[in-house]
Amino acid sequence: MKRNRCARCERPVSVCLCPGLHAFPAPVDLVLLQTPREQKHALNTGRIVKLGVQNCRIIVGENFSEHSELNALLDVAEGRTWLLYPGEQELLPQEIMRGERQQTEHERPVVIVLDATWRKSRKMLHLCPRLGELPKVVLPEDSVSRYRIRKVPGDGFISTVEATVALLEEIGHPPNSCQQMLDTFDRMIQFQIDAMGKQVWEANYSS
Repeated sequence: MKRNRCARCERPVSVCLCPGLHAFPAPVDLVLLQTPREQKHALNTGRIVKLGVQNCRIIVGENFSEHSELNALLDVAEGRTWLLYPGEQELLPQEIMRGERQQTEHERPVVIVLDATWRKSRKMLHLCPRLGELPKVVLPEDSVSRYRIRKVPGDGFISTVEATVALLEEIGHPPNSCQQMLDTFDRMIQFQIDAMGKQVWEANYSS
């Protein structure tokens, strides 16, 4: 028998992410390019960003070289679009907000976030050179992940929701909005730990 699911977060009602998670408008428009695998993943953190940021859209795919929706967006937002990714001529988040007081709602900076594993994200850039040519915005190097059920190679490897929140915090997004997304992320992780059992979690992830 299928479990009842929340129509908003699409998770089983018993582990719904919606309580306390409200959408706020962000100073930048967010576009999450999400692989099909991440879309189906039970711990998909891009979903939290979409629920917590009003002006966020998710586009699913892997090869975006001829993706009409993305290419149309890049055409319209030419000169004010950045990719959240390490690269040459990197900018800090605050730098992309220069002159935002003169910008209208339709002239906000656009930040593209790759919601994928590092290996998949490199493939996405290889398949779509236009993405790789975008100016890069980077986060502080000392970022540490709160992802307690996924092993990462080291500091700086953080989840999509953590990276997005770090970006938004740097550019002045309302603190309560940022914190509610992190609180929801922590709650989702705790749901998973409870489901697998404390002993299994401690044996595989707590060290």
